[in-house]
Amino acid sequence: MHGTDMSYSFAQPQAPTTRLTQHFEMFAHRGLWHRGWKAVAYHERGSPYDDDVWELYHLDTDWSECRDLAATMPAKLTELKERFWAEAGRYDVLPLDDRGYALRARVPRPGSPRARSRFTYYPGMAHLPMAVTPPTMNRAHRITAYLAEPLAAHQGVLVALGGVSSGYVLYVKDGHLCYEYNYVGARYRIRSSAPLEADATVLRFVFDKTGDCRGVGRLLVGEREVGATEFPAVLPFFHGWHGLDIGRDALSPVSHDYNGSFPFSGRIARVVYDLAPSEDVMLFEPVD
Repeated sequence: MHGTDMSYSFAQPQAPTTRLTQHFEMFAHRGLWHRGWKAVAYHERGSPYDDDVWELYHLDTDWSECRDLAATMPAKLTELKERFWAEAGRYDVLPLDDRGYALRARVPRPGSPRARSRFTYYPGMAHLPMAVTPPTMNRAHRITAYLAEPLAAHQGVLVALGGVSSGYVLYVKDGHLCYEYNYVGARYRIRSSAPLEADATVLRFVFDKTGDCRGVGRLLVGEREVGATEFPAVLPFFHGWHGLDIGRDALSPVSHDYNGSFPFSGRIARVVYDLAPSEDVMLFEPVD
């Protein structure tokens, strides 16, 4: 475990710190504190990292960081910048990545388990955080729920992602297959044109893109289409902070069409996501 034990500070509040160095990095903004000195660099997203301007402060005498000493003490600034890169290499900060969180959630890094086109989930699995869910945002895809027994009169949520602020849910209610897309409060809902057959075992939602951040959603039983609607807008990056659940809507409900988690009363064999090839290009700037 990285870090310094701080328990001594509770018994000796006035004791000098035993932590001599601390690095910081977020979205390629960088900083380093070392023995009372602090160097920081603000990064403009998309610009070369070498163009970032570093500032230098002596916190022991200027704790509010009013006097930037970078121009008058270049040697000290160079020392702290070099120490930052050493710390960044030691603690796995590199390579720098200045993409925002939303884009990071959609475009996985090379080698990520999300950098694939098929995802299979099974009932009983734990809630998945948003950052590790299938990157369906602004991307053609299909979601297929395979039932372990005929549908009969069962109903409930098959798969849900997101929550009251945004997301989507595929569910069965009153004999109809339904899908709802919550676009930050604007809701697009599809409901099968007729009740489903009692022997149905393959229930599917398909999203076909017709342009950037828009498309058509379709519901299918097996390969037979039972409903469709146009989605005039879909979220480009991610569906909020709530993650994914199979067989229930565990957190705040995506849809107002049911109460609570609305667990599926039948048995789900598996839920499979199939994603079209991504249009996003994964570029990561190496750091020497």
